[in-house]
Amino acid sequence: MAVLKITRKSHYSNYFRNIRLFLDDRFLYSISDGETKEFDIKEGEHSIEARIDWTSSNKIIFNSNVNETITLELGANILNNKMSILLSVLRFLLIVFASIISIHYNNYFIFWITVLLLVMWYGWEIVRRKGTSIVFYMTAGRREYLYLKHL
Repeated sequence: MAVLKITRKSHYSNYFRNIRLFLDDRFLYSISDGETKEFDIKEGEHSIEARIDWTSSNKIIFNSNVNETITLELGANILNNKMSILLSVLRFLLIVFASIISIHYNNYFIFWITVLLLVMWYGWEIVRRKGTSIVFYMTAGRREYLYLKHL
C-alpha cells in the first residue's frame, strides 16, 4: 500500500471550519485547521480535491506505487496577513464614507464614483486571477480559493 499524507496550513479565515477531502470523487475525510493526516491508499492512479462550501481546490491526479509516500499541502489562497484585513476594512470604510457624504450633501455622485472604483478593483482582481477579498473567491475565483500542492 501507498501512503497519502496531507498537511493543512493554518488560516485565520477558515480556522473553525473543516475542509472536506475527496479521493477519486468519493468523500475521504474532513481535515481541521493545522492538522496532518495520513491515509493508506491502493497503488495506481488517483485524483484528490478539497472542498469547502461551494468552493474547491485544484484537482491533483497522481500515481501511487507500493511503499511510496505522497505528501500534499492544503491551504487557502486568500491573503493570510494583516494586509488582507486592512484592505477589507478600507473597502468598507470607503462605502460608509461615500454614503455619509452623499446623504449629507444630498448628492449621490461621490457614492456612485466610489462604487465604480470598487467594481474596478474587483475587475482587476479577476484579470490578475488573484484576489484580496473574499468577494473574489466567492464568485469568479471560487475554484481558486483552496489549493493543493505536492511537497
